[in-house]
Amino acid sequence: MAFNNLRKLAVFALSAAMIVSLGACGTSEKSDSTASGDSESSSNTTGYDVSGVTKDDDIAAMLPESVTKDGKLTVGMDTSYAPAEFLAEDGKTPIGFDVDIAKALSNMFGLEAVPQTSNFDSIIPSIGTKYDIGISSFTITPERMEAVDFVSMFKAGSTWVVKKGNPNKVDTSDLCGLKIAVQTGTTQEEEVNAAAKQCKADGKSEVQILSNKLQTDVTTNVATGKA
Repeated sequence: MAFNNLRKLAVFALSAAMIVSLGACGTSEKSDSTASGDSESSSNTTGYDVSGVTKDDDIAAMLPESVTKDGKLTVGMDTSYAPAEFLAEDGKTPIGFDVDIAKALSNMFGLEAVPQTSNFDSIIPSIGTKYDIGISSFTITPERMEAVDFVSMFKAGSTWVVKKGNPNKVDTSDLCGLKIAVQTGTTQEEEVNAAAKQCKADGKSEVQILSNKLQTDVTTNVATGKA
């Protein structure tokens, strides 16, 4: 979660966000939206009911007028990253546990949550202008912390993905000569670029990098054999 000029607020809001995130995998018939499952499932996915999170006047009072004046909390997120944030079956409604957290925070602030789809690499540069806050799967880095403040509410590592059964016998300890798909603006893209430079410096086969705006395109490129 990234934001500008809300450092004190974040300390208070984090506990509520953590509570919601622990229950975000649940389902509720009272949810705000439903969505189709992924390509391997036909079941519907529902959001978590956050109606129990209500306004906290003390916390809400800490918000700057630039955020509260329109009565909305505008949230930038990359909606190609299920189950954190993705689009419902209508192709336009953001859902996922990050969306649930955004709605819970908005309830606490007494604002209306307005989650908006954005390319991952454009979220942080747009905080404070287009978006009040960014909630997406950011890796917190020193470079990014120079631009925005962060609240860390979930930690995960990076995973290499290959076609089922690894038919090409990919060995991730040696990336030279591989065609690798990554999402634009991510730390994974930085790591692959560094590996590509090292392969070139060592006189080995070059790494071909396919940089994709959407995480879903990264996955598709691997599944179809393009990467």
